[in-house]
Amino acid sequence: LGQKLVVLFRNKKLHALTIIRSIREQ
Repeated sequence: LGQKLVVLFRNKKLHALTIIRSIREQ
């Protein structure tokens, strides 16, 4: 259960970074 939560958190962090990057490029 703990590992699953960590993976989910990492994916969200990665997704947020991708969004920020795409916004900066515009």
